[in-house]
Amino acid sequence: MKDSAGKRILIIVENLPVPLDRRVWQEACALRDMGHQVTVICPQMRGFTQAEEVLDGITIYRHWISGEEAGVVGFLREYATALIGEFRCAYKAWVRGGFDIIHICNPPDILFLAALPYKLLHGVRIVFDVHDLWPEFYEAKFRRRGIFYWAVRLAERLTVACSDAVIATNESVRAAIIRRGKIAEDRTFVVRTSPSEVDTEARPDEALKRGRQFLVGYIGVMGDADGVDYLIRAAAHLVHRLGRRDIQFLIMGTGPEYENLVALRDELDLQAFVDLPGRVSNADLFSALQTIDAGVACDPINEYNNHCTMNKVLEYMAFGKPQVMFETVEGRVSAGEAAVYVGENSAEKLGEAIGALLDDPDRRRELGEIASRRLSGELGWDKSVDTLADAYDSLIAGPPLPPPFKNTVDTEVDWAAPGAEGDACDLTRRHRVEGGEIDDRGSVDGAVDSAEILGSRIRFPRSCRQAYEAILRRALEGGGTYVTINNVHTIVEGVMDRSYRDITNAAFLALPDGKPLSILARLKGIRGAIRIFGPTFLEFAMDAGRKDGVNHFFLGSTPEVLADIREQCAALFPGANIVGMISPPFRALSPDEESAFLDEIRQSGADFIWVGLGAPRQERWIAKHAGRLDRGVMLGVGAGFDYLAGNLKHAPAWMKDYSLEWLFRLCQEPRRLWKRYLVTNSVFLFCLLLEASGLKRFPASPLSAAHRTLDLGANKL
Repeated sequence: MKDSAGKRILIIVENLPVPLDRRVWQEACALRDMGHQVTVICPQMRGFTQAEEVLDGITIYRHWISGEEAGVVGFLREYATALIGEFRCAYKAWVRGGFDIIHICNPPDILFLAALPYKLLHGVRIVFDVHDLWPEFYEAKFRRRGIFYWAVRLAERLTVACSDAVIATNESVRAAIIRRGKIAEDRTFVVRTSPSEVDTEARPDEALKRGRQFLVGYIGVMGDADGVDYLIRAAAHLVHRLGRRDIQFLIMGTGPEYENLVALRDELDLQAFVDLPGRVSNADLFSALQTIDAGVACDPINEYNNHCTMNKVLEYMAFGKPQVMFETVEGRVSAGEAAVYVGENSAEKLGEAIGALLDDPDRRRELGEIASRRLSGELGWDKSVDTLADAYDSLIAGPPLPPPFKNTVDTEVDWAAPGAEGDACDLTRRHRVEGGEIDDRGSVDGAVDSAEILGSRIRFPRSCRQAYEAILRRALEGGGTYVTINNVHTIVEGVMDRSYRDITNAAFLALPDGKPLSILARLKGIRGAIRIFGPTFLEFAMDAGRKDGVNHFFLGSTPEVLADIREQCAALFPGANIVGMISPPFRALSPDEESAFLDEIRQSGADFIWVGLGAPRQERWIAKHAGRLDRGVMLGVGAGFDYLAGNLKHAPAWMKDYSLEWLFRLCQEPRRLWKRYLVTNSVFLFCLLLEASGLKRFPASPLSAAHRTLDLGANKL
């Protein structure tokens, strides 16, 4: 490990509890040994029911989950109850100490829902540990596709989109995730499952053979996709048709199909030849693996199993045992020449292959030796630990992880505080700072990151100060351009109207007003992306502009609101230069009126021309007329006029912390905003899902030569 030691890691696994889930437990122990503080959330099941415990230095929280059931309804019930438990346990882990990284282990691919709030609100990184390809698992389990299959595909895509790094069990899974998840190859790693904590010196137990010459073993889950019924039918073929009375079968494990498999054994009159003890202790398991003459991996050949690295295959190899398996792609990759392969899903051929191997002791010895060499060499867990360390190193490379933070450093807006005139830029003392959004003491140098959100090219300055300095510099250098302040509403306007999107993309700066935009930017890799709330930026510029001698002009709203703005600015920002105000009529302007307004703006010598006509009207107006000015920059701020006038109040700190400002605004203006929030937000989410699933792209318009120049100028801040 390089810089990644000493982090707080939360692992969430739903399929099995720890330490029963060997892969997850080995990963947890390896991360602990690297110097991390590790907590695991898992279900209460299969004998592991203690709600909380600390085991080998690892904290474990277990939650209730409904029983493993067959059918779509049972499938949904199981995952819904698990998700509730994961939310509860994750919150408990956060409150008790926090975490820097969440390591989610599928299936299912909905665990990102439990991790996402911490990524969005607190900058926690997400590692996606792909144990299984869930879409293929669903298809194998229910033997069909349909709408739920595509919902599963979407869940996989969204999980990858939320993840900062992806770990796969093998190259087949990695290739599928890269192809379907559209993730860069250098963010994906193969950490193979390989047993490390097994007692290969355990004493064999000959009593398990029930007096017979051979013992054939199976260890693993007993579900729809695991094919244990093939093994029981293969035993029936050997015993009843081929007359083999010298073979005993020991099938260890449990799962949703366990009772059905016991019934099948009894139906086939195999009680004397097939033992199904259920879950066994580690001591009994290791003793059994020492005793068996051959292991069986009866997972049938299908698209799902072709991508799976089966734990049972590697556990047989750890004990130097030969095995018989259906010829799945990754099964052959794991076992290599250490197994006998059956090329089709046939119980009869599986049974005959088992019988032939048992009758050839030299072949069994050879395959066992190959298995031991492979597991101690290229498939050894030590190599996987090195790759796991590489994954975490790459995840944390660059700027350090942000600690869990209170998302808001809150101070009162007290523009008339004593000394305000002489300390115009020290807003960290007097103004609200959201996730670093308004830290005017930050540097104004450095590039401005940008991200495309549904085709709109949004710029993400590091602070209000950086944006303010850039706009002021452009205004003083000649102006003739404009700034848009964007939120979900304007992004959706751009989706619906390409010409409006072109206006946003041609702006000198397209600033992120809405919290969802900064959240999406973080998901796209812009670390620390902040929101620049339009009304707050207007207040910032009024305050900072006093020191810099900025001339302000207001165009929009009613004469009453403009009068209130002048009065409020005189009280809050004494010395601010307001050089003109126009309240245009609420109708389309004639060319003569537009020319008269522009002449008044020119003659005023305005640097910042604040336009409050409401989106999308104001953006169209400033895009049309900004180029007719030889000085100043036009900025569309919409509701900023009413905030500055004191007609609208800012949301409380806690609502801004949890991205609930929209709710506060809805309560203030329900008649105007309910439709926008209901329709626009729904369209926004739908378009994000379309883009995340790869079903539709929303490309940004190419920049003209002039706009490329503007863009480069912004990057030289």
